[in-house]
Amino acid sequence: MISYLKQFWIFLLVTFSKADRLPSTVQPEEPISRFITDKRHYKQETEHVSQAAFLPSPRTNDTSVYRVKDWTDSKIWWAADNFVTALRTDKRKVMARADTTAERIFEQELNVEAHPTPHPRHANISGWPDDRSSRKSKALELAKNAILHVHPQRN
Repeated sequence: MISYLKQFWIFLLVTFSKADRLPSTVQPEEPISRFITDKRHYKQETEHVSQAAFLPSPRTNDTSVYRVKDWTDSKIWWAADNFVTALRTDKRKVMARADTTAERIFEQELNVEAHPTPHPRHANISGWPDDRSSRKSKALELAKNAILHVHPQRN
């Protein structure tokens, strides 16, 4: 159970980040960040992002991402720490991120849909096929074109 103080902190973060909204329709040129909490999903030495980093959640069949247009690197890591790491029930920290564009996602015949919870810039990659090999193929293409950034406090 989340403490009242933590709930209040989350309320303040969300309230003050409301001014940071983007239009509900995601544009192809928008930069997108996929936060990575599993060290097995990237290799820092080769700057390689694994396809597993982009695979959809088996529970929801979508992939959580953030729309990072006009954000500085420090603002991106701030969002990762405060809206991903801080809210995870399993206590896993964001270790890295994979940056791409909405256009790269659209090229895989997938969608990027605004989903402003827990943050106004949160979105989901949706439209994943039911076929496992097709999902892996699309995730592989996203990973191949993504740029890896390791969290400055975790490398």
